[in-house]
Amino acid sequence: ACIFLDQNNTCRIHARFGPEGKPFACRPYPFVLLPAGKQARVSLRFDCPSVAGNQGRPLPEHRTEIQALLARALPPRLAEAEPPAFRPGLHLDWQALARIAGAFDRLLATETLDITRRMLACADLAGLLARATLADLEGPKLDDFLGVLVRALTAGVAVNPLQRRQPVGMVPPLFRQAAGLYGRLDRLIDQGGSAGQRLARLGRRLGHSLRLLGGRGTVPPVREGLPSARFADLECPFGIPGPEAAAVLTRYYRVKLDGFGFCGRAVYGWSFLEGVGALLLTFPLILWYARLFALGAGRPALDAEMVQRAVRVVDRPHGNTVALALPHERIRLRFLAEHENLSTLIVWYGT
Repeated sequence: ACIFLDQNNTCRIHARFGPEGKPFACRPYPFVLLPAGKQARVSLRFDCPSVAGNQGRPLPEHRTEIQALLARALPPRLAEAEPPAFRPGLHLDWQALARIAGAFDRLLATETLDITRRMLACADLAGLLARATLADLEGPKLDDFLGVLVRALTAGVAVNPLQRRQPVGMVPPLFRQAAGLYGRLDRLIDQGGSAGQRLARLGRRLGHSLRLLGGRGTVPPVREGLPSARFADLECPFGIPGPEAAAVLTRYYRVKLDGFGFCGRAVYGWSFLEGVGALLLTFPLILWYARLFALGAGRPALDAEMVQRAVRVVDRPHGNTVALALPHERIRLRFLAEHENLSTLIVWYGT
């Protein structure tokens, strides 16, 4: 944690000197400012309690201060910023990427569907776009194509029975290890100490990793403050998240999509589709942690407060921790985000 945080986890510099007194690296938080052609897009960090809880002033009321930050936060030749690849070997312009992000957003905004079916439709759309030929589709043609897909997927998931199929093979152990990575706190302060202390921390982390890999007994305490629960209890049905919990999740994913806070410069330079896959994978990860919090509180179902806590846990490292940029972690996320694996995880933890 930052040395300038007080006992209430608020910034002492901000309290004494105002926002202008803080180092510039701190001032944009919780906003994430990203170049997107001739525009700048704004995403949000949901590890911020106020963002996760939908508190504070409405986003449009921050426009003036955001514009003041843009001049220093983004390169002066903003319009020349290249868009991320759509997928390996295929590059689209910013307008096309925005249209495709809008298709995912329309699925997420479909209130006639529960949140699990919306996420399943998004996974289906990502799977179709990974194989689709898009090079000759521009402007209205692309809109028409995406419109057909959105309507078909909406109708399809509406009648999907959401039959739970337990993940098999390497999916469960790799998913649990991904959950452990998302849950742990990597801090510079933890790299200090004597050789014996560093060795002890490494031993604990290795022990946690092995327990996550095995998936037996109780979940290891990958960070302070997590409740104790048995792995087996996390796999039981919890039901589809209700409307209030769904609203937390919907806001999270729509903000990330609208601000392009899931690919390119925001997330390790990943392609659009790789970023979408990793973003959608956070849905079962968030619900895994929400279940952990529910079990710790002795509750049989998820509520909005538990989901908010889980969103804060999972969003903190997403796009920010060095560990997720490592080649073996990227391979793991790609495997888990493959359509069949991702769809199974969405239904398994989303029901």
